Amino acid sequence: MIMLAMWMLSGSTSESGADDMMAAILLRGLGLGFLFLSITLIAFSNLNQRNLAGGIGLFNTGRQLGGLMGVAALQTLIDHNVVANVANVAALGANVTGGGTAVIERLTTTTDLLTAKGMDAAAASRVATSLLGRVVTGQSTVIAFDTAFIAVTLLFVIAAPLLVGIKLGLSRQVKARAARAV
Repeated sequence: MIMLAMWMLSGSTSESGADDMMAAILLRGLGLGFLFLSITLIAFSNLNQRNLAGGIGLFNTGRQLGGLMGVAALQTLIDHNVVANVANVAALGANVTGGGTAVIERLTTTTDLLTAKGMDAAAASRVATSLLGRVVTGQSTVIAFDTAFIAVTLLFVIAAPLLVGIKLGLSRQVKARAARAV
């Protein structure tokens, strides 16, 4: 569920609103509820009363620490991608001679709109360029978030089978020890 929700969120654009993302967010919440319930039951099912309090403390510490490290890693990924995307657009813009028609049309339209609202032409031109820069930064942020959603999806695609494999391996190892002890 979480993988599907992250994949759904990776298609977000700067035009996406709450209605566009609500299904994915609800699916993610439901998936996280199932995930944490399963993890909690597995973690505490074999603990005796004497070790239960320590196990709960260790579990909560690990969950909080893991969550904080995950958030920090995703934020770092997003920050690096935003900077890289803006740098790529700036490098591309520096190599465009005379400006592209779409860019010139957008700057001209924005400048004309600002001039019509009472701003002088020179200031309107600077503001139009600044607004275009904000749009580019906004688009690079959206691309960075989409990349982060895909990264979480891939993490679950890799981590889920790996954890199941580890669990099966440990289970077989415990059964083999028990068989040797008998």
